[in-house]
Amino acid sequence: MSSHLLIFALFAAAVFFSFLLFFALRIAGDRLIFEKKSRYHHIMVYENGDIRTLRLGKGPDDGKQSRVDLRDPQWLLLEYTRLMFAGLLIKEKPLKVLVIGLGGGVLPMALNHYIPEAEIDVVDIDPDVVETAQKYFMFLPGENTKVHIADARSFILDVGRNDPGKKYDMIMLDAFNSCSIPRHLTTEEFLNELMQVLDPEGVVSANILIDNRLFHSIIKTYRKAFKKSYLFMGGQAQNSVIVSAGPKAPSLSLKKAEIKAESLQGRYHFRFSMLSVARQLRPDYSPKMSAKVLSDNQNS
Repeated sequence: MSSHLLIFALFAAAVFFSFLLFFALRIAGDRLIFEKKSRYHHIMVYENGDIRTLRLGKGPDDGKQSRVDLRDPQWLLLEYTRLMFAGLLIKEKPLKVLVIGLGGGVLPMALNHYIPEAEIDVVDIDPDVVETAQKYFMFLPGENTKVHIADARSFILDVGRNDPGKKYDMIMLDAFNSCSIPRHLTTEEFLNELMQVLDPEGVVSANILIDNRLFHSIIKTYRKAFKKSYLFMGGQAQNSVIVSAGPKAPSLSLKKAEIKAESLQGRYHFRFSMLSVARQLRPDYSPKMSAKVLSDNQNS
């Protein structure tokens, strides 16, 4: 077995056993405190002491979207939420941010905490998810955080047509149904539309499930659209984050990421280790040769 395959096998085994441990602990204490079937989701809120978890799916093991400690809402409990901040390794101080997919509101709340001067647009298609985030997860829109009930792709096209001068420094893509990204938010055409509202020096961070059957195709699609795309691989769950730089944004290497991470840690005083985030960069990761670039015209 090659060293590459051995590392991947060990990683897969660690992820599997971490999941089993998490599942064993979770079922012992989580209780359902809210449930609603909206037009788009089966919304469920679970509580275990001061920890609340939002799930969008068919049952308690589907679609874990957000997790909040009510005593300490600034603590990012889910690994992928910390990895989403890897975009700061490219764009150090984003002042105009677009968050696609609200969930429990963890990402915009954390952005507002660390960069209070940032103007944040949040787009979510489901008004019931927004109501749930406000009622159960301490999410509060404010002067600098605006919520838009819309399909993300339609919202982006509207911005491009009606406000062509508006450009985002950072876009966080975290839109999921029960277990995957809506397909129309994964295609090359969508990413080209996204590019039209991204500042040339800006960055896109996208949450992608490792076990998504289109995982390799999504990576290949991002790399075709953006040229400079970097994979940050989760070590605790089935999440990864692909960070894509605008055409005038700097490139990233592992050494550059580590140096920038130390600077960012001193600047923002994160409650998590940005250096650990930087070290989850996989600069040599390549998608499968058989993976196809995703297009609006495909039915896969």
